[in-house]
Parts: sequence; C-alpha cells; structure tokens
Amino acid sequence: MPERAAYDEALIACVDENQTFAYRLRLTFSAQEQNAIEEARQRKMAFIKLRSAISSKKLQQMATAYDGVLDTVKRVSAEERKLVRLAKDFIVASHKDDDQMIASIDADIQAHYRNKFVFTEQEQQRVELAQKRKIALMRLRMALLSRSVQPIVSAYDSVLLDTCKNVTREEAERVMLARQFAQALHGNNHQAILSAVSAIKGSTYSPQFVFTAQEQVRIEQARKESPSGGGPAYA
Repeated sequence: MPERAAYDEALIACVDENQTFAYRLRLTFSAQEQNAIEEARQRKMAFIKLRSAISSKKLQQMATAYDGVLDTVKRVSAEERKLVRLAKDFIVASHKDDDQMIASIDADIQAHYRNKFVFTEQEQQRVELAQKRKIALMRLRMALLSRSVQPIVSAYDSVLLDTCKNVTREEAERVMLARQFAQALHGNNHQAILSAVSAIKGSTYSPQFVFTAQEQVRIEQARKESPSGGGPAYA
C-alpha cells in the first residue's frame, strides 16, 4: 500500500477532479468510501496545521496543533514529532510548576533544537526561574549531605525554594529542624535550644544531623543552666 500521505493526496485529488463528472452520472460513494475520503481530508488538514505551527516556532501552537490522526502519517518526520513532544512536555511542566522538568526540557532544546523554538517573554522568564531554582536546590541538597546545621540553614534560599515543588517533604522538614536549632542558638535561648535538640532527636531525621563540637558545648551549657536539666545528652 502506498505511503499514507501520498495515498490521501491521490484519493482527494481523484475525488475532487471527478466530482462534476460523478454528479452528472449520478454516482454515489459507499459509506466506507465516504469515510475513507473524509479521513484522508482530515489527515491532510491536520498535516498542514502541524507544519504551520512548527514554522511559527511557538511552543503553545506546536503543543496544540498535533492531531492523533497523524500518528500513522509517515510524512511527519521524527524531528517534527520530537519538537511536538518537547513543546507538549514544556506546557505540561509549566502547568505542574515542575522546575526540574522545565530546566531539563530547556537544556534539550538549547543543545539540539535552539533554532526551532522562539520563547515568549513569559516562557523565557519561567525558564530562568526554573534554572535558578534548580541551582538553589542542588546547593541545598549538597548541604543536606553534610548533615551540619549551619550549612543547611545557609544553603536554603527561601525566595527561590519556598514555592519550589521539587523540594521534597523530607527536605523541607529537615530544613525546618535545622532552622529552629540555628535560631535558638542565635537567640541564646537555653530552653529553645533544648526544644530544638529534642525535636531533632525525636524525628526520623535524627541520624541525618551531626552537631559540631561548638554546638555540643552550647547544648551542654543549655542543659546545665536549664531549670529542668534538659534531659539526656545528645551526641
């Protein structure tokens, strides 16, 4: 059987050229033939719409232009399908507010398809925000690996990460525990220090924290000066 697009073109041309002749002879098409003609027209129009969207280089147009009737049309190249997939993925990632996915898609575009897309100002700003959040999240995760309170607190960028959906629940909770302890130390509040230590020790993240020698000295001082004695030592 000829390639689908060529077959569609031939069928449509044949029908169009013979419409007047068919009318004169009172020719009629069967339901199956009419369906085949209509499907061929749909595929042709879908292909024209897709090519127009790709020529525009606009993400939104590419993402919405693709019609499932083109799935079996070989005239749609592998690169065109890739462009559509990238455009769709970008729109989905934007709707999900997924910074990691947005940054990953942009990296793919910049590496292989830079001349195939033109971002709107809003899309470019969203990419830049995703890139900043990705870097901030990487910095935070490196600090979390250290298990040390001060590096964790210093690495957390609240402006970028408070609304970043790629920050996991575990990461957010560990940052909160580190912040509570750091704030208690800064305020030199013995009871707050002991409460922060107790919160860390009572959490599932206890093994993921290591206090410096100086912090351990401050904790011990807080215990000695606390009316309640502060409970057992934490190492």
